[in-house]
Amino acid sequence: TASAGSVAKTTGTTGTLKSDGTLTTTLDDIFKRASEKYGVSYDFLVAVAKAESDFNPKCVSSAGAKGIMQIMPYEAKDDVFDAEQNIMASAKLLAAHLKKFNGDTTLAAAAYNAGSGRVQQYGGVPPFTETQNYVKKIAKYMKEGVKAPDKTVTVAPNKLSGDVTKSQSTAASESRQTTAQTTQT
Repeated sequence: TASAGSVAKTTGTTGTLKSDGTLTTTLDDIFKRASEKYGVSYDFLVAVAKAESDFNPKCVSSAGAKGIMQIMPYEAKDDVFDAEQNIMASAKLLAAHLKKFNGDTTLAAAAYNAGSGRVQQYGGVPPFTETQNYVKKIAKYMKEGVKAPDKTVTVAPNKLSGDVTKSQSTAASESRQTTAQTTQT
């Protein structure tokens, strides 16, 4: 039984929230916030992303799975190619698999790949070559401590994202603007 690992703790600074509602942030920040929000280890989330798309937010599989975590379009609320929405939806799904399989990342990964019904049907990792190799790959990436690439993305946070905290520079800038407006009044 594999361990779920530790949940990432965020600092609250997640990027720059723009006036149009989009957020400029890093993939690493998104993975950390998803880890904290859904109680899924950062290492597990990042290992799944590495195995699924090698962190390519525009990836499309022959089965129709899309985005950085290769989810089906119906699993994302709005834009499956939006890294924030894709990672958050996947973290929510992985959290459900972890809950169903008592925190076992091997079984949760198998369920993510083959479906939880198949894991239950076989009483463990299904005997499919693809799934057998997939769970080994996830375990290997977790053991290696694979990290999210240092890549900045612009995303549109949604209800799965939770509260998005503005960066210190944005908050300070807006505070100065508010002070200036109050002074003029």
